[in-house]
This record gives sequence, C-alpha cells and structure tokens, in this order.
Amino acid sequence: MRELGNNPKQGRARSASVLIRALVCGLVVWVNSSLSAAPSLTASLDRNIISLGESATLTLVFEGLNPGGAPALPAIAGITVAGTGQSSEFTIVNGQAESKLSFTYTLIPSQAGDITIPTMRTRINNRDFTTPPLKLKVVAGAEAPPQEAANKYAFLKLLLPKTNIFVGEALPLDMALYFTEIRDAHQPQLESPGFTVGKMQQQGPTRTRVANQVFNLVTFKTYVSPVRSGSLQIGPATMQLSVPKPNARRTISR
Repeated sequence: MRELGNNPKQGRARSASVLIRALVCGLVVWVNSSLSAAPSLTASLDRNIISLGESATLTLVFEGLNPGGAPALPAIAGITVAGTGQSSEFTIVNGQAESKLSFTYTLIPSQAGDITIPTMRTRINNRDFTTPPLKLKVVAGAEAPPQEAANKYAFLKLLLPKTNIFVGEALPLDMALYFTEIRDAHQPQLESPGFTVGKMQQQGPTRTRVANQVFNLVTFKTYVSPVRSGSLQIGPATMQLSVPKPNARRTISR
C-alpha cells in the first residue's frame, strides 16, 4: 500500500512485522478549478461512518472565492466542534490563475446515531453559495483502541452501518487502519464466507482522535452482499505491516 508512505524516523529503527486483525463484532482529494470557471463552494466529510468516541473532519472549500475568514457552522445536534484549520493554494497553469481556500472543522459526536450536517450558506460578492446537507453515521463501539493496541502503533477496525440486511442487498463496509508509525503496509484481507465483496477503494490518510489519542487514519471502503440467508459473520480482517519496534510480532484483534 504505497500511498501510506514512509516516516523518516522509521528508517532509523528496525521494523518488526505485525499482523493486525479486526472482527466485526465488534485527503480529501480536490480537483483544481481555474478562475475562468464559475466560483464554487463545496462541503465534504473525510468519512461518513465513525465510531462513538472518534472525530470526523468537515472541509469547506472555496474555489475562486474569499469568505474573509472561517465561516461559523450552524448548530449541529449531537456534535461538538473541537477545532478548526485553514489552508490555501494559488497556482498559475498555462497562464491561468487558480485559487482554493479550505477550512477544516473537527467534529466530535456525543451520541450514536444518524447525524445531518446541515446546508452551509454564505454570501460573497452579492452572490449566495450553498452546499447540500451531509450525512454522518455514528456507530456505538469502544471509545478506546483495543487493548492489544495499547502500544499506540496501529489497529484495524471494521465499521458497518447496520447488521440486518436482505439477500442480495449491498452493505457498505469500511476497514479503518489507525496508526502512528508504520511502513510496508499491504491492503487488508477480509474473510467473508456467504458474501460477495466489491472492489476496494483507499481513502486518506487523514487524522482522527480516539479516546484523546490522535491517530493517522486510512480507510479502505468496499461493500459486501449476502448470497444466502441466515446468521453470517463478516471478518476477521487482516493486514500485514511493519512497525518500528524490534521483536514486536503480535496480533491485534477487534
């Protein structure tokens, strides 16, 4: 999984192969737009399913616009805004200027359930700009990393929006890798007898907070669809990677 990259510190320490395991029982990428195109405002969540006790990141992107500061978010039931950030880009491509101004908001849910991020509205240069509402699902789960991941190097989690579905129904599934320092990571492997599994897509890396600890996060998104009725188990999921700690082979389970 080359997208994760290498940490320079890891090059100075011996790495130990680690197999991390998860049981279901438990950058945002922006496309630059030139100023010749219509100015725009977009909103996006870094992921749409999280566990209670974690944070999600909401990003507002102004292309060809300057709101004059970070817009104030409307009140969101069940959400606390824990922090904000700002970044900007300005480039000239083939003589055409391109600008983008981004604002990020760290959202921490206080309860499990479905949360709606309401429409964002702002008025710039006598024009109104709006974004569609966004959906965030917060699932109940442990508010701390699994006990086996207490070393804070890495752990893997499966996230499902629900556990009761029909034969043939497509169920979104996230395999979330939380880590501080790793390298040589491969794509996760999911045991799913009784299911067909869709194509896997990697999202991230981004950062999230779990039980007052900040982790890097890469999410592998796919879907599963049951081919028969009855009680079926999804998982475990396994992932091979290395961490910068000698003699640290162990299994992390969830």
